[in-house]
Amino acid sequence: RYLLLSDDTPQKRPLLFLMDASGRVTDEVQIQGLKKVNDLEAIAPGQGNRLYLACSQNRSRKGKLKRSRRLLLRVKRQGKRFFLAGEVDLHTQLKTAAQREALSPWAKFIARAQDVDVEGLAFSEGALLLGYKAPLLDGRSVILRLEQLEALFKKRQIARGAVSIASQLRLQRRGADRPERLSGLTHHGGRLLITSTAEGQGSLWRLTWANTPELVRAFDGLRPEGLAPGAGAGQLIVVFDQGGKQASRFTLIKVVP
Repeated sequence: RYLLLSDDTPQKRPLLFLMDASGRVTDEVQIQGLKKVNDLEAIAPGQGNRLYLACSQNRSRKGKLKRSRRLLLRVKRQGKRFFLAGEVDLHTQLKTAAQREALSPWAKFIARAQDVDVEGLAFSEGALLLGYKAPLLDGRSVILRLEQLEALFKKRQIARGAVSIASQLRLQRRGADRPERLSGLTHHGGRLLITSTAEGQGSLWRLTWANTPELVRAFDGLRPEGLAPGAGAGQLIVVFDQGGKQASRFTLIKVVP
């Protein structure tokens, strides 16, 4: 099974969806212990039966940024049941930590941003990687590394020195006029894989050992929004959100290590 999330659920209910290998949604489940959530954009498996979920952190079309859009969640899974195991107002805590550590490069990135948009999330060696769709930093997508997670969810505040810039990536195809924007993250075959989107197209990238993006697959006319390892060796599932009233799509591809 695959676990899906939606950025637009009825009455802001904290819903997750189970999908089988054929693309059929088999179950709709609610995160127990959480009343509501808005604009969920990213999900990542952690250690054991833990999952992490992040809201977009950006303002609504009406310019509002309610707490339900600012959350970072930790969820415990028991079979088909999901329980809230921790929540943090990530937007507020990053702003607070950035003021405290104002000279750090990551803090300058957060402090200068009029609005941010988190679209990617991955768990890496006890830390979370936060992939930002916006803003770009000198034309590059930013991935922040957030450490000391136990302290974060216990105290609901970011510890000093727990945040850093993991990567700054120019996700631009050869010959393109402008870079695409990050839309998803996952680990696969020991590498970090990244999806990105621009008007009418999207791409899949692999982070090389030199911390630079290598184009794996181009998707013209499609907008990749999520990705996860497939069931078979080397397989990767990519999910496309076509927007509006169009049905979402997915594809299963083979990625050579």
